[in-house]
Amino acid sequence: MEKISIEKYGNPNGKGKKTMILCLLINLVLLALAIIFIALYAHEKKKKKDNKNINSYNGNNNSTETEPLSLWSDFDNDGPKKIILNYIKAITDENGVDYVQKEDRIAVFDFDGTLFQETDPTYCDHKLYMYRVFNDTDYKDKATDKQIEAANTIKYYSDMGKLPPLDLKTAEAMAEVYKDMKVNEIYEYTKKYIDQPSDGYNNMKRGDAFYKPMLELVEYLQKNDFIIYIVTGTDTYVCRAIVDGHMNIPQSHIIGTETLIISDNQKDVDGLDYKYSRNDTLQFKGELVSKNLNMNKVYYIAKEIGKIPLLSFGNSGSDSSMAELALQNPQGMAFMILCDDIERERGDLEKAKSFEESCNKNNYITISMRDDWKTIYGENVTRKKTSD
Repeated sequence: MEKISIEKYGNPNGKGKKTMILCLLINLVLLALAIIFIALYAHEKKKKKDNKNINSYNGNNNSTETEPLSLWSDFDNDGPKKIILNYIKAITDENGVDYVQKEDRIAVFDFDGTLFQETDPTYCDHKLYMYRVFNDTDYKDKATDKQIEAANTIKYYSDMGKLPPLDLKTAEAMAEVYKDMKVNEIYEYTKKYIDQPSDGYNNMKRGDAFYKPMLELVEYLQKNDFIIYIVTGTDTYVCRAIVDGHMNIPQSHIIGTETLIISDNQKDVDGLDYKYSRNDTLQFKGELVSKNLNMNKVYYIAKEIGKIPLLSFGNSGSDSSMAELALQNPQGMAFMILCDDIERERGDLEKAKSFEESCNKNNYITISMRDDWKTIYGENVTRKKTSD
């Protein structure tokens, strides 16, 4: 029998040793590549999961996603996401000292800049107004000097990339342009307008410009038995048309700027002396009742809700009154959104910083669009370039 020796399977000149070292190095390289592959696979899987959540979330989606506020980042471990989750856990614990009865879990939200896009390049209801005055072939020749002046003022600020003053004169003009329009007609009128492509964003319609993390928050609150109200300076009926199909809240929970409604047969007869009949139809008289900003928000909360809210969400000084109201609740909290994202939104860093300082002084919790949200409108939505 042949003697088995090292020489048979190795090399007495050291080549076997070199081969062993080479094999070891190859194995180490393969192991490193395997680790990198596994890490990349896990990262890609998480990325796909996040993108699926982001791009499929439109509110009321019956998602099976169990992670609460999955579209919110953990940029700040003590930031708004953690605060909200801890707060909800505390007030829904029936055995806890902070438990709040379900009927008292009321959250009020501003609309523009809080739930929905504020600057594209101006408020949606202002753009609708300008369309009515400048482009609506059925109306533009009927526009009054007052209405044209207000539309030009809005356009002036819009062209500069700024929001116009929310003054009484403009609010009155905005009410006048819908004079004699039936209440059911303004719904279709608004729907037709917002069904058009966004003015400043790719892959999005005007009416789809909801902040996805905020829709997720609303749904999360609803799952924890919160009653949701929108309290906004946008016209009530315009806002109801925009919200319909995106948020699962009753139309009666949308409280906006109020304009006078009469019967189409009423003419100048006071409502106290006119009796509505089944042959009548509701229409707008073209008169402003109240612009729902500042103290008026508190007035409408008292009038339409009848309770001090537990949570308040806004994005500007005109929301501070309802924030202060919420903080009168022993367990109340007030949140303000900072439009500080200049990549995914039309952010204004200087304005956001100044507002954040004001919020800190008033004990309002700030939410950064840039830092606290994984997405704003969805990963496929991008801002248009100036040349687009």
